[in-house]
Amino acid sequence: MNLTAHRTSWLIAALMALTASAIGSTLVFVPQLDTITGTTNYSWFSADNWFLPDGTQAFRMPQANDDAIITSLADVEATGVRVVNLLLTNNAVVSNGTFSVRYLQMLSASSFQDARVNILDSLNVGALTARSITLP
Repeated sequence: MNLTAHRTSWLIAALMALTASAIGSTLVFVPQLDTITGTTNYSWFSADNWFLPDGTQAFRMPQANDDAIITSLADVEATGVRVVNLLLTNNAVVSNGTFSVRYLQMLSASSFQDARVNILDSLNVGALTARSITLP
């Protein structure tokens, strides 16, 4: 199986798992250009950065019963976030904040920087290259 097919298989499996959540919605984080400052807005708490899987804008951030897919850099600042499923796609980076996540899946080269992550049920790491990881 070539690398592209392997990545595609992982993504399809991850999306199927995320859409299996019974109650909440799945939201996809895609940073948008801030037209006022002319810079990309990486804030988790900007509703403009959240989309539904079909590409339509969600106009809200994920809540505690939702699933979140992170596609690039997402800055959580110094606050807490709670979601059911959190998927970091290839090369996605989440910085700052504290997370409470039932299921965490990290694909190749994804990472957390200066963040605390509380995993309530399971962790699935596609490819692990970490400077440090602390597990209880």
